[in-house]
Amino acid sequence: MRETKLNKGTLLILALACLLTATSARAEEIAASELLNKMGNSKIRVTFQGSQVVISFQVPNPNVSRVKVSQLIPNLGKKETISSSGESTEVVLKDGKYQWRYIPAHHLVIKRTQENPDEDKQKTNKNIQLVQKNYYVKVGGKQRLVNRSVFIVTLQPRIANRPRHWIWVDKDSGLPLKTEIYSPEGQLALVSTYSKIDFAPNLSGEDFKLRIPPKAAVREVEEKANLELPAAERLFGEKVLLPTYLPSGFVLRDITVSFIGGNRRLQLLYSDGLSSLSVFQEVGRRIKRKGAFFQKGSRITRPLFYSHGLTKIIGFPSGNRQIMLVGDILEEEISKVGQSIIP
Repeated sequence: MRETKLNKGTLLILALACLLTATSARAEEIAASELLNKMGNSKIRVTFQGSQVVISFQVPNPNVSRVKVSQLIPNLGKKETISSSGESTEVVLKDGKYQWRYIPAHHLVIKRTQENPDEDKQKTNKNIQLVQKNYYVKVGGKQRLVNRSVFIVTLQPRIANRPRHWIWVDKDSGLPLKTEIYSPEGQLALVSTYSKIDFAPNLSGEDFKLRIPPKAAVREVEEKANLELPAAERLFGEKVLLPTYLPSGFVLRDITVSFIGGNRRLQLLYSDGLSSLSVFQEVGRRIKRKGAFFQKGSRITRPLFYSHGLTKIIGFPSGNRQIMLVGDILEEEISKVGQSIIP
């Protein structure tokens, strides 16, 4: 057998090539991590005011709306959604203590306690870790958008059963200026882009006070979040039904118990960093049953199913409670999760 001998110079070149490749990959990973951190924390570090155009390619009725956005760090914010007909459809306002959601069509204001910036930052950092675990993150070259220098960040799921994201991130602030979300089938599902933005707006605390219309009803929601399971069961007054199946990469991020007009509602929030799945459980509320059914042994449960763009919703009764699942995952995946909850 003939042996091929490599001289010291050749070996040195190969070693350097391997080192440069590893260094380049590591540098790209560090750059992606730094940009994700900058982007994730922009909502508590950046003051701005701007206008977005949001296009949802939901079937069968695509929807176009404008969103006016204002943010004053560290914890004031306002979003007003305006339909294509020019009507205000929703206002969400954070005044530093409470979050107010006003729905003009229902003459309704929903009030809940606002999360503080420290808790928000902790959740953001955990989310970034999940994103890096469950998605291939790639930072592209620079472009210009609304007179700003931006990087294009692509987030490709490691398992191709959930949406893919393209995000145009402002180089200086880390604020996402444009987002495209593609369905697992590769179809463009949502586009959100700023048409104008100002990073030095003339804002004060007065701009973040909700002036409740005279005829609007105010419904206050009391919430207990970040609960451990035993505490959640004590507050809920029932044993929590946990899914035995979850899509790969999804972990439990939060347990919340809400009290709304005498009713108790429990929420299990699961996430892979970008996609989310909420499992709501409520005692006493009835859901009209129709559509396909779940079967476990001899028991048959017929759920309600609804699709709104990327969001899939399944609801069904279980014993003395109603279960509702809401998530941006495939229909078959959310069905598997729902079926795994039935005792």
